Amino acid sequence: MQVAERTIEWMGKEKYDAIVIDGDGLGAGVIDQINFRGFGQRLFEFHGGTAANDSAAYFNRSAECWERCATGWLWALKSLTILNLQANWNQENMALAIKGKSS
Repeated sequence: MQVAERTIEWMGKEKYDAIVIDGDGLGAGVIDQINFRGFGQRLFEFHGGTAANDSAAYFNRSAECWERCATGWLWALKSLTILNLQANWNQENMALAIKGKSS
């Protein structure tokens, strides 16, 4: 009940596109309470114990989602690192150009 209450409180304060809650086990009651209270418009129930979309590569849906999130985070981190390196290189070259030097 406390998790549902805190989630509803958060939903009232924040702008969000969707809420995803694991509907297996204890999460089922949270989802039921949120729906009962009328906050289920953008609520999605996730079942991590179900078969993965790519069942040859993953044990279940939870494992598949964890791997995809990790891959996405690593890709984003790599992209940010490249952008930061480019930004630093451009700043250094701009500073040299302002001083009248070329690289």
